[in-house]
Amino acid sequence: MKHTNLILGSVGSGKTRGVMFDTLETFIQNGKNLFIIDNKEEYYPRFQKELVERGYQVKVINLLDISKSNGWNLLRYPYELCQNKNIDAALSVLRGIAMTLCKSNSELDSFWENTAADFFMALVLMLFKEGKKDEIHFYSLARFLSYLDVDTEEHILKMREYLQKLDVNDPIYRLASSTVFSPIETRSGILSTLKTLLSSYLGFPGVMNVLSSNDLDFSKLKDKTAIFFTSHGEKKKMGNLLLEQLLIYIKKSHVPFVFVFDNLNKMPSIPFIEEFTEYAMQNQTVTYFITNHIEELKSKYIQYTFDNMEEVIDCDSLEYLEIDSHECQVDYPSLEIKKYPTIDIDKTF
Repeated sequence: MKHTNLILGSVGSGKTRGVMFDTLETFIQNGKNLFIIDNKEEYYPRFQKELVERGYQVKVINLLDISKSNGWNLLRYPYELCQNKNIDAALSVLRGIAMTLCKSNSELDSFWENTAADFFMALVLMLFKEGKKDEIHFYSLARFLSYLDVDTEEHILKMREYLQKLDVNDPIYRLASSTVFSPIETRSGILSTLKTLLSSYLGFPGVMNVLSSNDLDFSKLKDKTAIFFTSHGEKKKMGNLLLEQLLIYIKKSHVPFVFVFDNLNKMPSIPFIEEFTEYAMQNQTVTYFITNHIEELKSKYIQYTFDNMEEVIDCDSLEYLEIDSHECQVDYPSLEIKKYPTIDIDKTF
């Protein structure tokens, strides 16, 4: 068994159903933990029943169809890091979240996106500092932003007073001051940019619910866990954040996972892929990178990223028999949309 694997082949060449289905069958029989990017929704329908029968804890984060999803509170893990006084690690995770959510593919001046990302981090850190544990979620973050929509100047003055009570080296002060103390035109532009960049998430109750619930709790993961991520469009970026948080947990707990990145060339670039592949090689972490267009994949990354894989399988040059998908009745999770307690901002300022 090789630890880093690159699976190549055109559409229909047998990469998924010919190679990966058979490979995963063996891993499941041996009780291996799994993390699968499943944006085409092929793996979960194929293996869900077997995983449950074999006693797996199965979690699905499905932003393509939120009615088939478990919940994953995006803010819970960095909050716990803060609570444990691991501030540097929490800031690193939050920076990854901010730069993922606050970066667009437009030609927008980087000043606006970078400053919006800083202010996003500041609001989240305020939430961590002032909110209760059950208030740490996207609904409270949305309430912070709504607070700045009403009587803006009065509320900005209150926020300035709040910041002035902090040490200038406090991360909240450092990250918020360039917005809160800026002229009104600049501040309005930053806030408008942030709200626009977050509109794909904060404007949709179902997505908010998925990203506020605590179904997927890394601290409660056990042996024989399978995590599936499915999304589309802009929200595919969430898969990178889920992967990053899981990796931090794995490095701390030494719980091994098998990673499957199917159709990798169609995923948003993983900014830490060099560190990930190095980690996988050094720690014998089994990983499968799967693509139907190797040149497109290499164009997204440093050219040599995939040159040192321990095994490369070219399905176009070999004959792989696609195994039966065993399509049957599949049980999907169902996340109830509920009202979450949110932070009382008037008491914060």
